[in-house]
Amino acid sequence: PVEPSSTEPNTATSTPEAVAKGILYAIKNGAQIINISMGWPQMADSDLTRQAVRLAQSRGIIIVASVGNDSTDSLVMPCSYEGVVCVAAHGPDGAIAEFSNFGPTVDVAAPGLNILSSWPLKLQPKKYTDQKGWEFKSGTSMAAPFVTGVLARLLNYGFSPDEAVARLLVGARPTRDSQLRSTELFSKKVLAGNIDLARSINAKPQPFIKPLEKAPVRLPWARSSHTI
Repeated sequence: PVEPSSTEPNTATSTPEAVAKGILYAIKNGAQIINISMGWPQMADSDLTRQAVRLAQSRGIIIVASVGNDSTDSLVMPCSYEGVVCVAAHGPDGAIAEFSNFGPTVDVAAPGLNILSSWPLKLQPKKYTDQKGWEFKSGTSMAAPFVTGVLARLLNYGFSPDEAVARLLVGARPTRDSQLRSTELFSKKVLAGNIDLARSINAKPQPFIKPLEKAPVRLPWARSSHTI
């Protein structure tokens, strides 16, 4: 596409397909990192979006995505795609935020509670009252851009895209356990921890292993067969 597609409610383009067009637009305009502060369930996924993500990755573009705000470890796309840096939100105490999704598909966590964010001028902000156009917002959509910024700094230091991602994960600080409530049987975890730019820059060379597939792998079974 020459320009981003319309996202008006009455258009026929679905969200994943609109994201795919946005990725193609970013590729054409020379992006090195693409931040996707949104997601959708596995049942709404699109092959077109997967192809667009793979095309970007084949050109060395890093894809960062937010994991969602439903306090669940369910699969969210495109966060669960292979090679996509998946981001949860943590609060000032370093623990995963109460609203944030979590689990083995999530790579890192970043600040996502009461983040000063741009806000439509026609809407009156409720928390940030100094001027219009800004508001304090919470969510993994606010956390993902912090990760994108850290990766941009690492690229600016001269690290390759692969090494920048590896340093992001190796340099992460351990995520603090939240105070467990009576309704919670476990604490929220992510794969690497909370982002830390200084630790990522200063990380020493070391072996690094990451999951090839973060999402469950489908295994066809004929039922009558003894093998999968």
